[in-house]
Amino acid sequence: DEAERSGCLQRVLPALRAEPALARWELELPPLAEADARRLVAHMLDALSPGATDHADALARESRGSPLVARELCHYFHDPSAAATTPVSTFGAMLTARVAALPEDARRLLEVVALAGQRIERGVVGAASRIGDREPAVVGLLRRGSFVRTSSGRAGEEVEAAHDRVREVVVAGLAPDARVRHHRDLARALAATGRAEPELLASHLDGAGERAEAAGHWEQAAEQAFHALALARAERLYRQALAARVAAAPEPSAVRRLRARLGETLALAGRGAEAATAYLEAATDAEPTVATDMRRLALEQYLWSGHVDEGFGVLGAVLAATGLTMPRTRLGVAVGVLGRLLRLRLR
Repeated sequence: DEAERSGCLQRVLPALRAEPALARWELELPPLAEADARRLVAHMLDALSPGATDHADALARESRGSPLVARELCHYFHDPSAAATTPVSTFGAMLTARVAALPEDARRLLEVVALAGQRIERGVVGAASRIGDREPAVVGLLRRGSFVRTSSGRAGEEVEAAHDRVREVVVAGLAPDARVRHHRDLARALAATGRAEPELLASHLDGAGERAEAAGHWEQAAEQAFHALALARAERLYRQALAARVAAAPEPSAVRRLRARLGETLALAGRGAEAATAYLEAATDAEPTVATDMRRLALEQYLWSGHVDEGFGVLGAVLAATGLTMPRTRLGVAVGVLGRLLRLRLR
């Protein structure tokens, strides 16, 4: 994760890999085993209050193998000002109490960071949380409290929740109106930069209830993925754009366009039957020429993917639109062929 975002690591790692004379090791850091987590917790509890290791087992289980969570639980457990009233507090209860004790501007910025769900520019966070020039001090407070962490990004310093569990607990505690407000403020702050990823912008617009505008940005992200041949991602984004467009005041032409693009994406991915379904949905209530084109594409996808019965079910509608009929018997097929040969002979 850090290797993808850290400017320093992006410069250093390729140089290390290109130098065969240098020995290097890449170590994975999975969650601690239960016994290791208990030893770590017992050590920290003993350092905070010698001999006070009675609750090490429960705290180690609650840490789920995370040293960060274990440390915070231990410090909170022995904090005389902590709000915990039970011998062992869950991480969620501990963090909720700590968040409630934060100053209002710090709590608001933490909520914005958590709802962002990923690393985000500090300038964007400051604008979305509306704290103005207090942002450096507030971020410093949250960083010292292990609520957030900062790192260098492409456009400057970025901030994110210190741990996934911090993000999950903070987001779960948001009131619905606060969630909508933060999504809207994040969308506006991101849009103001002029370089926001359309998918990220769409997700916050959707969270703010602005479904029609979100649909446009999801469609833009889907088009980018389609042209990059990231077909699975394009499919997901077209479906999100469709859902948002239908949930808002639906524009038939826009819905039809999205269904057709979804069909094209599925066809390129080799999922003919699903592509045919999307094309048939695009044909619904379309003008006759468009509907015929969509049904023709559906017919092709059914036949190419081996769904012959479904294909012949669509064939009748395609032929009817061109003034032709589909013979019901072998004799009808023979008569039709002979008739067309006779016409050619008489020309």
